[in-house]
Amino acid sequence: MKAISKAQAQSFDPHQLRNALGSFATGVTIITANDVDPDTYVGVTANSFNSVSLDPPLVLWNLAKKARSLPAYQSSEYFAVNVLASDQTELANRFATQQPGKFNDVDFELGVGGIPLLAGCAAHFQCKRSLSYEGGDHVIFVGEVLQFDDFNRPGLVFYKGKFAVSRPYPQIDQSETGGFVDDYLHYLLLMAAYRFEENFCPIIEQNGLNHYEWRVLAMLSDRAGRNLADLAQNTPTSQPEIEKVLEKMVRTNLIERKGDVDSGYYLTGDGNLKAVQLLAAAKAHEADTLSVLGTTEAQSLKESLKMLLKNIS
Repeated sequence: MKAISKAQAQSFDPHQLRNALGSFATGVTIITANDVDPDTYVGVTANSFNSVSLDPPLVLWNLAKKARSLPAYQSSEYFAVNVLASDQTELANRFATQQPGKFNDVDFELGVGGIPLLAGCAAHFQCKRSLSYEGGDHVIFVGEVLQFDDFNRPGLVFYKGKFAVSRPYPQIDQSETGGFVDDYLHYLLLMAAYRFEENFCPIIEQNGLNHYEWRVLAMLSDRAGRNLADLAQNTPTSQPEIEKVLEKMVRTNLIERKGDVDSGYYLTGDGNLKAVQLLAAAKAHEADTLSVLGTTEAQSLKESLKMLLKNIS
């Protein structure tokens, strides 16, 4: 085997190396800890998180030496790994910046040692820092997992410089086995909805929205003036969560509220333009998905689902 000199090994372009490394898809996390000041916190988006050992349970991640928050992580005894869910791209972008007030209007609770655990994640790992050491232009942190939570939500993935959605690799159709799961209504509805949504999620994210914001735009395009209770009832999340979504959409000038807190919401000019674009994309995606069925079968499927929704309490 021909030896490679040090000069040859360092001759490649760093940007090309970064692009090549981007071929390795990684999960997206936010690492949180206590700041050096009491009752303040630090958080940074990281895709360097990895498992080291199961016995003892060890994980690692790394942070650039030039990061402002480095001293806080070096002094904090504990840190939390918040594994982001597929609808948390906004949170990932927020904690990837150097801006102050990252935790403003962000839901979290405190874990061991007072470390923040962000709401809505796919998983949490609460860790005690075991050691840290230099690795080139980064510092590598190794932590022992003290507690963890798995919320069984699709994870957010970073691939080729863009966010993506994790999904199981397609399996061989086992419907011929006549198994219970393969013919069970809940499984069929769940998997159909999951696969339908995951193919449309990238389009939503390209428009700078998450799933709930898109649903609000769609509902208000159907009927303007819906109030908070109406929007929450027709969105698969809690009312406090949808209230935060609405507040953000008001701040970003996608919707506006006319009157007091119980009054209705309306699309702004920007919101209407965004809604029109996404509605067109949604209809195209729907047509493509239903193309395996005939027109009559597709309409019959929709009517059957409407009947189920109406009669299932």
